[in-house]
Amino acid sequence: TDAKRCSYERETLESKILEQNNRVTKLKSQLKDLEAELGKLIQSVGASSEEDFLRTHEIFSKQNRLQNSIGETRKFIISKVGFDEAYQKFIKGLASTTPVELDSELSQVKSQLEALKETKKELNQSIGENKNKINQLVSNDDLLILQSDLAMKKETLNNLSREWAVSRLALHLLDKGKLEYEKNSQPDVIKSASRFFSRLTGYRQVVKPPDSDDILICDEAENRKGVAEMSRGTREQLYLAMRFGLIQEYETRSEPLPVVMDDVFVNFDDDRRDNLIEILKEFSAERQVIILSCHKQSLDLFTRHKARQILIK
Repeated sequence: TDAKRCSYERETLESKILEQNNRVTKLKSQLKDLEAELGKLIQSVGASSEEDFLRTHEIFSKQNRLQNSIGETRKFIISKVGFDEAYQKFIKGLASTTPVELDSELSQVKSQLEALKETKKELNQSIGENKNKINQLVSNDDLLILQSDLAMKKETLNNLSREWAVSRLALHLLDKGKLEYEKNSQPDVIKSASRFFSRLTGYRQVVKPPDSDDILICDEAENRKGVAEMSRGTREQLYLAMRFGLIQEYETRSEPLPVVMDDVFVNFDDDRRDNLIEILKEFSAERQVIILSCHKQSLDLFTRHKARQILIK
C-alpha cells in the first residue's frame, strides 16, 4: 500500500513538473516575442540597438534645450530662406492675413510643438521603464497586460509624431506667409523708394517690416541687410532713394517744389553715379532740381548732361 501511494505521488509530481516545464517554455517563447516587438519599436524610431536608442533619447533631450535659442536665431534664418514654388498657392492664400493674426497663429503652433515634444519625451521614458518590467515578468497575465500597454503607447507615439510633423510644416508655411506679406504690402513711400533704389544699386527691394522700425534691403536671392550691415555708400544711396520716394509721394497731394542736393556723389562708384545721373534727368523733367557742389569733376559731369551752370562767389 505504501509503495502504491509513493508511486502515485511520484507520478503526480512528475505530471506537475512537466506542466510547469511546459508553462516555463511557453513563457520564454512569449518573452522572446515581446523582446522582438521591442526591437521593432526601437527600430521604428530610427535606432539600431538599445544603446543607440538611449543615445537617440539623449539627443532628443539636447534638442529640447536647444529650442530655447530658436527665438534668437529666427530673424537670421528667415533672411537666408528662399521661396519654393510648391508653396506659392498656400502663400497667396495668406496674402489677406494681417501680421498680428500670423504672429498669433505662430505663437499657438510653437506652444503646441513644445507640448508635443514634452509628451514624446515622457513616452520615450515610459518605454524604457516598460522594458525593465518585461524582464521582471512572473506570470502570463503580467505579460499580456504589458504587451497591450506597449502597443497603446506605440500607437500614441506614432500619432504624436505625425502631429509634430504637421505642426512643424504649419510653422514653416506661416513664416513664409509673413515674408510674402512684407514683400507685397509695403507703404507707398517705401514702394516708391524701392523702385529708385533698385535702379540705383541693383538691389531688388527695400522692405519695412511691420513689427519693427528697421529698413531692410533685399537682393535677388532674398538675402537681407539692415542699415548697420550696409557700406557707407549704400546707406547714403538708400537715404537718397527714400528722399526721392518721399518727394514723389508728397507731390501726389500738392504742387511740385524745387529739390536741393549737395554733393550727392561723394561716396558713389562709377556705375551707381551714372545710374543716379539718369534718375536725376528723369526727375528734373517734372520739377526743378538744384545740385550744389564745390568739385569740378561733378560740374563737368553735369554740364555734359546739359545741366545749367550757376557760379556762386
